[in-house]
Amino acid sequence: MKGISAVIATILILMIVIALAGMMYLYTIGMFIARTSKTIDVTDAGCRANQTSGYYVSVKNLDTNTTIPNSDLTARVDGTSGTLTCTPNPIPAMGTANCDIAITGATAGSFHRIKVIGPANSAEEPATC
Repeated sequence: MKGISAVIATILILMIVIALAGMMYLYTIGMFIARTSKTIDVTDAGCRANQTSGYYVSVKNLDTNTTIPNSDLTARVDGTSGTLTCTPNPIPAMGTANCDIAITGATAGSFHRIKVIGPANSAEEPATC
């Protein structure tokens, strides 16, 4: 009888260890997917002095599966919010879109910080007019 109890105890311990390892794996994968879904990067930024859409950015979608619509993006120029209009809309997976930011006030010779806020992260790029 003592030999059978040791075998059952060993099997139970192995089952617990396997269950804990499985839970840790699922937790880690869930965190990884949440951090990499719908992430963006700003690859270029600039301004068009004295025009209605005073600034432009190139936004790259780093997600390999999901598109990002304009409604999921927000733009700020030196802290001021602006309307972002991207072409193409939505931004395809692993694709880049050229976006206009409708904020006036870009003057020649000025320096600005353009920030695009996406669903999972934000990216910032300097722009000199």
